[in-house]
Formats: sequence, structure tokens, C-alpha cells
Amino acid sequence: MQVSRINLRYFVLLLIIFGGMSSIATKVTAKDISSFDITIEERRSDNLFQDSSGLSDTYSVRSFTANFYPVSPVSVALSLSHTYYQQTTGLSNLSSTISATYIPFDTDSRLSIYLNGSLNGRLYGSTYNGIDANRGNFIGSASYRITDYFRVRTGFRFTSTHYTNSSFELDPNTDETERYGGINLTLPGNVSLDVEFGQTRVWYIFVDGTLEYIPGAWNPGLVDEAKVVHKIRSTFISPRISRSLGRQTGLSITYTHRSFSDIGNALLLADVVGNLSPWASVFEGNSIIFRAKTYVIPSLITTVGFSYAEKEYFPTLDDKFGSPVTDARERSETLRRFFMEVKRPVRFGRQSIVDVGLQIEKTDNNSTHALYGYESLNVALIVNVRP
Repeated sequence: MQVSRINLRYFVLLLIIFGGMSSIATKVTAKDISSFDITIEERRSDNLFQDSSGLSDTYSVRSFTANFYPVSPVSVALSLSHTYYQQTTGLSNLSSTISATYIPFDTDSRLSIYLNGSLNGRLYGSTYNGIDANRGNFIGSASYRITDYFRVRTGFRFTSTHYTNSSFELDPNTDETERYGGINLTLPGNVSLDVEFGQTRVWYIFVDGTLEYIPGAWNPGLVDEAKVVHKIRSTFISPRISRSLGRQTGLSITYTHRSFSDIGNALLLADVVGNLSPWASVFEGNSIIFRAKTYVIPSLITTVGFSYAEKEYFPTLDDKFGSPVTDARERSETLRRFFMEVKRPVRFGRQSIVDVGLQIEKTDNNSTHALYGYESLNVALIVNVRP
């Protein structure tokens, strides 16, 4: 069973954008590259999969991005990234992305338009090649500066994801659209208020929760009858308040609320809700993030923050097909996260910059489902070179 595509015109639009990007990219030579950067990351996690398994590993990430401007005002970026895990080698992966951005107006214009299209592909090792995926994304937005202190905006996003070697019991391919609007207001006392709101629609395959029993896998026809394409609508609102404290420190608080509508009786299977699956982000709830950024320590950029989130997931059947629907288990979670980054930029010559950063993240996740109650500590050393 395949997820039906939302609208042919969106798909055609993506093809036109990506075709144009490919045409431009083939005409670019090394001397046309305007800028590039190289990133080297050494990371350690004591909980790779963010669950109660507590699997730990050390891994390395190497990334390269080239940016060029073949035709004003179009910019094109090509990037390649390789991640290597020392113990969990099957999770190692290679990712490549090509994107094009169109910004027709200068920064001093009252009207701003932003168009971006991208294609991404990611390949994993043999153990995890069931999550190999290609993703196409298009973003279009416009904003208008009514006064020097007040700006409004609106936008649209479309994402299509295709899993090339899916091993999931349910078809994971998805199409997602998002429409949003927002305002940005500068208030007295160095305070900025930003509010974004919108609606997201995404097509997923679920288990039909109206059935008394989920038909057994021994009869493929009945199994297909138990699978339904379900369109999830969710609305969100996210206000952010930012304030500068002098010239060296800034604070921000962001609140986000997301809620489903028309979810019906959709259920999920336990083997598709792991944190590597496409259903991992299908939840509603509330979150708040506090962030502080300061330049008080000479030559260092320090960012610290704390986040708190409450999540409600779809009911989940722990067993495969053949289970009664009444066995579906509710899943609610409360997540607390502390994060810190210390970065030092070092300039070489007139333009070259090397950023050296240390990141630390501590997470505590409480869940009504025993598999997803966990704690984790992640540490990363990151070096970014921009010649």
C-alpha cells in the first residue's frame, strides 16, 4: 500500500526546481565556487537510540559544503556528509544534498521573498539500510516590513520522503505540507516579540483502530485491510520573547503548542515507533525553551539553555498483527534537556575563520512506555573551517 500523493502540481513544481538546480550545477566549475566550509565533529553518546537500551558509542562526522552564485540572485549549495560509528558500524551513513535559494530583493527592501528547494539522500550500512531515504523539500515565504518595528510574514513548506529499502511493517513514505504566518514586533526595553502559527498536514499509514482484532500476518489480504492512509492535521502556535542585556548577552524564551485534529482511531505498531522511524515525530503537546547567549568571556561565544516538553503519542500495539485493539497502549512523555555550547572563532588572514566548539547535552525522558524512559549524555567537539 502506498501513500497517495497530495497534489500533482506540487510534485511538478519540485521537478522544475530540481531540474533547474541540476542544470545550473552541471555548468559550475571549481573556480565558480564563492565559498565553502569543512566541518569535523567528534561525538560521544551514552544513548544512541534515545530509549531504555542505553546503547553507547563514539562517532565521527565529516561534512563539506560548497556555495556558489551562478546567476544573481540565485545561490546553489552542494553538501556531502559522512558519519562513522565505531561500535554500531551499521548505523554509519552517507548523506548528500543539493539546494537552490532565490532571494530577489535587497535586505533594505520592505518586501522580502525567500524560495528554497532541496534534494537529500541518505544511505546507511547494511544493518540499518531499511531507513535509507530520499527527501525533497520546497519552502516559499514572504515578509513585509510595515514599520521599522513591525513585520508580518507568511509561508508554505512541502516535504516528500521516500524510503528506498523500507523494512517497516507499515509503509513509511510520507507527504507533508505546512502553511504558516507570523509577526515580529520590536518593543521598548530591547525586547523583541515573535509569534508564528500555522497548520501542518501529513499523510501516514496507520493501523485501523476501528477493528476489534488486527488480522494476522498469515493472510496478507487481511493485513492490507488493517492498514489505512490517514491524514493528520495539526495546528501550532509558537511565541518567542527575546531581550538583549547590554551588548554582550541575549536571552530568549520560546513556547510551542501543537495539537492534532481528526485523528480518528489510528493506531501504530511497536516496531515502527522507534526513534529512527518516520513516526518518531508524530506527537502533540507543549514545550518551552530558555536560551542565553553571551560574549562576556573574551574571545568565547557561550550558549546555555534548558528545555521542557510534554508529548502525547498515538496509541501503540506492542505485538504485531493478530492482537486485539484493546491491547493498544497509550504513550505520554515528559522530556527535560540541558544544553551548553562554548565556541571560539579564530581568524586567519582577511577572510578565513576557524570555529572550535564544545557541546554538552543532558537529557532526562520519562515515559509511560518503559522502552522510552531514558537518560542520556552527549558530548561533541566541533571544528568548522571557512577559508
